[in-house]
Amino acid sequence: MAAAVRELELYDEVVSVCGQRPANEAHEFIASNCGLLAWDRSAATRFLRRLVGESRLELAILLVQWLQSRGQAADTERYNLLMHACSKLGDWRKAGQLVVIMVLSTVEPDVVTYSSAISSCEKGGEWMAALELLNGMLRRGLQADTVVFNSAISACGKCGEWESALALVDAMGKARIDLSEISYNAAMSACEKDGRWLETLELLANVDRGGMERSIITYNAAMSACGQVGEWPAALFLLSDMAIQRTRQDTISFNASMRACERGGEWEKALRLFATMEANRLEKSPLSYTAAITACKGWKGAVALMAEMIQADLQVATEQFSAAIQCCALGREWEAALWLLRAAEEHRLDPDRFGYASAIKACLESGTWQAALDLVKEMSTVDIECDSATYNLAITSWMRSTGSRPAGLPALRPLAGARRPAAAGAEEGAVGAAEGQAAAAEGGGG
Repeated sequence: MAAAVRELELYDEVVSVCGQRPANEAHEFIASNCGLLAWDRSAATRFLRRLVGESRLELAILLVQWLQSRGQAADTERYNLLMHACSKLGDWRKAGQLVVIMVLSTVEPDVVTYSSAISSCEKGGEWMAALELLNGMLRRGLQADTVVFNSAISACGKCGEWESALALVDAMGKARIDLSEISYNAAMSACEKDGRWLETLELLANVDRGGMERSIITYNAAMSACGQVGEWPAALFLLSDMAIQRTRQDTISFNASMRACERGGEWEKALRLFATMEANRLEKSPLSYTAAITACKGWKGAVALMAEMIQADLQVATEQFSAAIQCCALGREWEAALWLLRAAEEHRLDPDRFGYASAIKACLESGTWQAALDLVKEMSTVDIECDSATYNLAITSWMRSTGSRPAGLPALRPLAGARRPAAAGAEEGAVGAAEGQAAAAEGGGG
């Protein structure tokens, strides 16, 4: 009993002292105070398990190194404890280093070693490291199971490496390793990120052939892939199939379908889905509003949706404001466009070039020339680059209205990535072009 109490006291002392000191000082403290662990391997293992359980990876590695210096060779079991900590923390670099150390120390890595190392790569989103470890495992003649392959597929899925994910699914089939729902969902996630909707539907068919039920995650991954490329017929079919199969539909299901309709030009269908969400009492997320606002063809609907978002205290983004402002531009509603610009600023968002350009267009289309020029000037003060088409259109419209050249406009700066003019005088060039367009218009009118 006294030994167990002393062991716990020692653990608390080591964690308290070494957790706040550099590695060399922590090593000295362990060397001076942990003699008990040097001669009692069981106590040392219990000590190590506690460190790993609390995710104190660096301190656990330090302890293993010190024990080795005192003649306690680290075996596969101890390295696997360290690997488990790497997996919990997603520290794929440390996991890879430990595998190399094991091999160089003639300690044989086993399935657990590689499984934990690949899991750490999955959590860290390092698909190449995961595949290298999987290949190393197979070269050593170890049998990878479903869990190991799923971790590797998930690592590929997080990075959108759909080809590698599909290759792993194919390898599992050829090796007669059972594919689980996780296997298919991870592969579908990889395909979804790149909009590979046909491949996603093929995986969905394999789920059926494997005798597994389609889950909400499976359906959502397939619909999200369709949403990426505007493949609305497939997305709506899957959404309908969820209802037929009595699979619960959630916000993600509708968001993916709305995005497919919006990108496929089916704005009425997108807005009907948005209304259905409300009827089904589904929570509408910022992505739901983004798809609905983008699908809107009327400015009143877009502004109403933005107002609803703000009232619901949802997180709003520049993308949503810009889409709503574009709707105002199409409806020549300059006052609504300006209201949205100011509302974005109130939410500490910086309207983007697209939003400003749409607002300027709304002002010009409604004949509010001064407001348009004020916005061009404002873009310069907030360090947003105005594109030459918008700049020239504002100047041309002003000159057509007043017959004079506007004063006080900032110089037109080339957009990022655009070629700079060979000579100075960008503003004069733009204004000169505008004057030519205005003169031509007046000549045509005469």
